[in-house]
Amino acid sequence: MNLRPIQPLPDVPNGYMQLENYSSVKRLWTYLQGASQQGLLVRPLRTDSEEVCRRLISGYQLPAAGVLIDQAKTLKYLDEHVYTPHPTLMAALEGNFEPLKLLLSESYVLKIDFTLAFTRSRQLVMKTSAQFVPLPEATEKLDLKLEARRFTRDEWRVLLDRACGLMR
Repeated sequence: MNLRPIQPLPDVPNGYMQLENYSSVKRLWTYLQGASQQGLLVRPLRTDSEEVCRRLISGYQLPAAGVLIDQAKTLKYLDEHVYTPHPTLMAALEGNFEPLKLLLSESYVLKIDFTLAFTRSRQLVMKTSAQFVPLPEATEKLDLKLEARRFTRDEWRVLLDRACGLMR
């Protein structure tokens, strides 16, 4: 797999946030090499050729991340969807999220995917996704979609740097 693509995207795709202005393709290569060395899956998007400067970096997991649950989205989801009752969910409905945060920290990881791209105008841009997924050995699994709170661009940057081994 080519970790040194050379064809920049013509424009910033919709939904991408800017990481660096006046960047270089070498910076993209640094992230891709780092992610590969950390054991993360680095691959082009299905619609892109090997030469296009856009890659999906997946496999990064943040353990003990229960405190990062988006409480407002969780409450909305609990109000609007059918799910199997669980004591932690009942407590969350009453406004007490501590049991849910504890369960997520013990039995779930926050799975984070990054789509990193370099544009013709020398911008390094990124699109991200994060969701809680149960650990394989988890005994308690909730049957609802659990989302992390919104992160700032700087927080995403730190997570990307940690995922690619550029920051400890």
